[in-house]
Amino acid sequence: MGGGTGRNALPLARKGHYVDVLELTPAFIEQLQTAIATENLSMNVIEGDILEPLTRLRPAFYQLAIATEVVSHFRDVDDLRLFLAKMSDVICSGGLLLFNIFLTVDEYVPDKLVRDMAQLCWSSLFTFDELTTAMEDLPLAMVSNELVIEYERQHLPETAWPPTSWFESWATGRDVFPLANGKPPLELRWILCQRV
Repeated sequence: MGGGTGRNALPLARKGHYVDVLELTPAFIEQLQTAIATENLSMNVIEGDILEPLTRLRPAFYQLAIATEVVSHFRDVDDLRLFLAKMSDVICSGGLLLFNIFLTVDEYVPDKLVRDMAQLCWSSLFTFDELTTAMEDLPLAMVSNELVIEYERQHLPETAWPPTSWFESWATGRDVFPLANGKPPLELRWILCQRV
């Protein structure tokens, strides 16, 4: 979901996995299609927005769905719920959904001004309770909840760290809370869910 330039999709396709990519930015779609043609990859690019009601993917088909830097563009809990419900429909039983999301820490509850500012920074944030509510009655069980910055730092090759010039500031919440000293009250987390 939100395949971008193919950071996740291209390595999977290069390893021989069939990959569907949902992307709405024409320049990224063109870049992905060039890679598919050049490398003869088993990959399909679908133009669309996961929140658009008419965007449909294969039901109960996918073993793994990845949404990196997608939820950070959502406007509210209703968007999050719609996303999770649509993912529940397309993932097969036992399949996995991996997505990152900004979650508040230490029971911090953001007001409207903070939420608006976060949206301007492509860092829409949610409380853990909001995530739990969005998952309610969906056939998803949370398997893992990890801090993105630490996971990426530990698992990316040293030459690939940081992945972009802006990643550390954004992933640590400093784009929303530009604190020189102290920790912002939000964290970018990897959430792994399994369809039950």
